[in-house]
Amino acid sequence: MVLCPVLWDNSAGMWGRIFRPRIRERILLAPDEAIRKLRTSLDATDLPVVGLVSERLHHAELRVRRDERHFWSPCLSLQLEAAGSGSDLHGQIGPHPSLWVGFAFVYITAMSAACFGLIFGLVQWSLDMPAWTLWVVPVAVVICTILLGVSRTGQKLADAQMVMMNRFLLDCLADSGGREPAPPE
Repeated sequence: MVLCPVLWDNSAGMWGRIFRPRIRERILLAPDEAIRKLRTSLDATDLPVVGLVSERLHHAELRVRRDERHFWSPCLSLQLEAAGSGSDLHGQIGPHPSLWVGFAFVYITAMSAACFGLIFGLVQWSLDMPAWTLWVVPVAVVICTILLGVSRTGQKLADAQMVMMNRFLLDCLADSGGREPAPPE
């Protein structure tokens, strides 16, 4: 099984230009069987992977074990859906949800402040008033640039753990009887 070749190609370093890598794969296990196999593998693995598995919802959340976890440790969210004689595996790997929400909040706040500052500053300027709010725009750009650099650094620091989660998933579902080509998008 190959999990989204672009996802696991680290030739460009720091996962290329992928923001939150996704997995789309068709496996030859039924969703119930694949989820049970995932739960069994989580209990038996020597890798530092833990997770919550919902057999009823065919959903799993995988994380790095607490003693190995750091600020940038990734989380892998998996959803299995019945498809023919097998299942479609959909997954997304990214930072912990609270970290993701924090970054999104700062980005949205900075961009909202930039829009407000630009609009208000242009109105001030058109009325021949001092356009003091225009300074917000370059500050917001600097904040977003710093956040981009920080997120890229975090991706690089989480690289080994992302590969480890990929290895766990491959080992878990490797003997699923093969795989079918991924469905077209």
